This record gives sequence, structure tokens and C-alpha cells, in this order.
Amino acid sequence: MPRVSEEIEIRAPREEVWHVVQEDLAATTEWSQGRMRAATVDGKPAGSGALIRFELTIGGGEQSLVLQNQTWRPPELCAGPIVEGPVKGSFAYSYRKSGVGTLLRFEMDAQLSGLLRFAGGVFKSQLETNLREALSSLKAYIERRSAAAR
Repeated sequence: MPRVSEEIEIRAPREEVWHVVQEDLAATTEWSQGRMRAATVDGKPAGSGALIRFELTIGGGEQSLVLQNQTWRPPELCAGPIVEGPVKGSFAYSYRKSGVGTLLRFEMDAQLSGLLRFAGGVFKSQLETNLREALSSLKAYIERRSAAAR
């Protein structure tokens, strides 16, 4: 089962980082530079128990994952199971105060299904690369917004 984990420090308060990542799902395409889209399955605001559909571009193809916000503790932790898609497992976004703002950590334990079982190493490598790039873009997006608001 591949485990993916990335961490990034963002110069902004935890509440602001939480809002952009967990609540402002429409902005996902902006900060992920079009590599990812996110929306609640039922069209209601994100929150405890919400199902979030992520459309990801991985290796030139589209993959869809549905995550359930089982643990919802703003602005500290959002975690739960992956309930639909070619990957099963769990995810967690954790937010800690740091010297310059917020330390955001994303973790995913994934069990690949279907044809992805045979491409586990390649899928994990592409997912890690995409995640690193998305977090870097997220950092730039939030820090730009935060600086503009001052």
C-alpha cells in the first residue's frame, strides 16, 4: 500500500490556509494550476461528513477520487477515508502553527485497485510529483493573497 506524505510551510495563519484548502473548493483549479478540481458531491458547503470529489490529472489521464471528511476540526485536522475511485485508503490534512505561519501536511495511505495495482510505483511517483507541485502552487497562491490583503 503506497503511502504519500508531503509538508509545506506557508506564510499565512492556519485559518486562512484551512479556508483555501478545505472550504474554498472552487479555488482549487486556480492554485493547482488546472491539475486538480474539487467540489462537494451534493453541492453543499464542505464540512464534517461531506463527500469531496477530486478530479486529478495524473500521467496525462484523468482520475476521480471521492474523499469523506470524517474528522473535521478547523483549523487543525481534516481526515477520513477515500470512498470512491481507483484508490482506496485514507487521507489527512493537518495544520500546525509554525514560526512564519502554518505547516501544512498532507498524508495518504492508498491501496490501488484495478489496473493501477500493476503500476503502483509509477502511480505513486506521479502522485508525489503532482502533490509537491500542487502544494508549491498553493503556497504561492495563499502568500500572494495574504500579502495583497495587508
